[in-house]
Amino acid sequence: MSGLRKVRICVIGAGGIGANLVRSLIPSLSGGELVRGLGGVDVVVMDSDIVSSSNIAHQGYLPSYVGAPKVDALEHSMTEYENTWVSLTGIVQDLESMDTLEWFDLVIVCVDSPSARLITHNRGGKWLDLRCRGDCFVALDYHLDGGLVIGMTDPSQLPGSCQHDGALESGIIQFGHLSAASHGCQWVIQELMGIAGKACFPPLPVTHSMTFGTMEKFI
Repeated sequence: MSGLRKVRICVIGAGGIGANLVRSLIPSLSGGELVRGLGGVDVVVMDSDIVSSSNIAHQGYLPSYVGAPKVDALEHSMTEYENTWVSLTGIVQDLESMDTLEWFDLVIVCVDSPSARLITHNRGGKWLDLRCRGDCFVALDYHLDGGLVIGMTDPSQLPGSCQHDGALESGIIQFGHLSAASHGCQWVIQELMGIAGKACFPPLPVTHSMTFGTMEKFI
């Protein structure tokens, strides 16, 4: 080991966005020189939910994981990618306190929870907020004006699925959650480059539709 403190990343939510983000991020980090130069990367994913049959079509969980905590299933599926430099830890709980995020360098909110978003925004530091509905996704991050972030975060909003009503039953799945997950992976890699002192170009905060393209850039 290099003796450097490992970079710590928190992914909040192991649903359509979070689970797919982690499944792409862990393998991408496991074999490269970037994390070695940083002293390693510890990824923690938080979610209290369990895998249900309704999650199979779009969240990537195997049918054999139904009934298990999502973070445990996700952690188990990534075991072979972990090594001295990269680790994944699942925590079976929701984000309820700003103190929970105290030691993290990067925080990615992937759950449709206004309280989790507000805790992350108010905590400061380097954060990314990913949201999805149907084929569209929204990405906000710490570069944005605080007033804009507040205006786009309704504290009274009820949690919802990334799929439109009836999509799971009909099999007409929308894949905006995969676009959001890809944005998140790109953001993390670029932010890690910045932490390593290299030139970095994180993807800009954006609203994007897979059907209609970029709808709005916030910067």
